[in-house]
Amino acid sequence: MLVQFTTWDVIRNLLEGGKWTLALSLIAFVLGGLVGLLILFARIARNRALQAFAKGYIEVFQGTPLLMQLFLVFFGLPLLGLDVSPGSPPRSASRCSPAPTSPKSGAAASRRCRRASGKRQKAWR
Repeated sequence: MLVQFTTWDVIRNLLEGGKWTLALSLIAFVLGGLVGLLILFARIARNRALQAFAKGYIEVFQGTPLLMQLFLVFFGLPLLGLDVSPGSPPRSASRCSPAPTSPKSGAAASRRCRRASGKRQKAWR
């Protein structure tokens, strides 16, 4: 049986989806900025272990495609016993959507902030 959708049904669903898109984008933006700030502080710290961790973090998250990271999160976490099934979209989306994108944006933010701070970076070998 086919269901007929009215124009109002379509508009209402688009507005609901837009609300979640804006909320999750804001969460990912804030989390990415915080992660970037922490990685920046680790990168400019005097402790060699923190510098190595920050450099490795940036290399891993900027060196792998975001789609691959998303696949690892959404298909790898269930192998570890963590449920990320679609369920009801707002509940699962609010729990899982910002998480995979925040590390990548955090790595990029820390690299941009370091460059903007005037700190010289050694050539990558």
